[in-house]
Amino acid sequence: MGMKSSAQQWRHSVPELIKFLTPLVSALGRTERRRSATQYVEGLLLPGQRKSIEPMAARLGVDPQSLSNC
Repeated sequence: MGMKSSAQQWRHSVPELIKFLTPLVSALGRTERRRSATQYVEGLLLPGQRKSIEPMAARLGVDPQSLSNC
């Protein structure tokens, strides 16, 4: 499976992931913390070799600091 098809599959799976994570992150309180936690998990699951904050943030297109706030 090529990287392009993996990326397409991932984009189609994101809504299901968010639906799954919503009850799990609800205890985190603030909207920003819930969003950060969801993005962090998404970053861990995205295709890519490096799973540290900077590369995950780059793949997600978010500020690296936002992934540290969960």
